[in-house]
Amino acid sequence: MKSSRYTAIAVLVVALGLVGCDEATRSPMTPVPRPTEPPTVDQATYTLTPSATTVAPGAVVSISWTASKGGAKDWIGLFRLGAAAPCDHGWSEYTGAGTSGTFTLTAPMQPGQYEFRYLPNDGCTETARSPLTVTTVN
Repeated sequence: MKSSRYTAIAVLVVALGLVGCDEATRSPMTPVPRPTEPPTVDQATYTLTPSATTVAPGAVVSISWTASKGGAKDWIGLFRLGAAAPCDHGWSEYTGAGTSGTFTLTAPMQPGQYEFRYLPNDGCTETARSPLTVTTVN
């Protein structure tokens, strides 16, 4: 009876890897470090579609938008192309957490190149752009 108890203890010690094993002979019971999963990235998609890409100064223009994940503080702005600061805009409107919509505005009186930008979470990093040219008609 004593020998079967000692045999059972010896088998348990070997199975747990408590005696004389190295990395190559480590027991399958020994935890193996696993790489951590990368954090999930927000995969939301955004689009901007103007009613026209070229308009006269002061003309009425609409901008339609979609957002697969609308946020309460998401907004759309009209910026002069190449504006120095990302939040240096003329016109802007919050989307109200909607996933689509249309805003109507008056185009700038100053001819030039502009762009609509979609900016999530009250931020200044755009996720979509759409050009608008304001030019005088001859």
